Amino acid sequence: MLGGFASSLQFLNAAAFRQVPLGAVSRLPLRPGNLGRNAVYGLAFWNLDANLAKSIAVTERLQLQLRLEMLNATNSTMLSGVVTNITAANFGRITSTRGARVVQLGARMTF
Repeated sequence: MLGGFASSLQFLNAAAFRQVPLGAVSRLPLRPGNLGRNAVYGLAFWNLDANLAKSIAVTERLQLQLRLEMLNATNSTMLSGVVTNITAANFGRITSTRGARVVQLGARMTF
């Protein structure tokens, strides 16, 4: 992982990886690679969801609940989509983001 990747969007150092040589006729790898499974992890992210609810007794048997729900309440940008195909021109680059803030209001009547 490269430092300062949030501004350059280059998450992996492409010079640290090499493609396994392919056979001239079969176009299959000549030998296995030496990078283990799940050796490269994606970006970490955190998320804060919030929920406010108020129950109001309208009558003895009738209740109204008002709700405000916020997903990704802090509106944090979560970088994702690291290109892991070593033959791609943008190998190691971050290509997408996830998680815009979502706010929803709701009402529930219970009787």
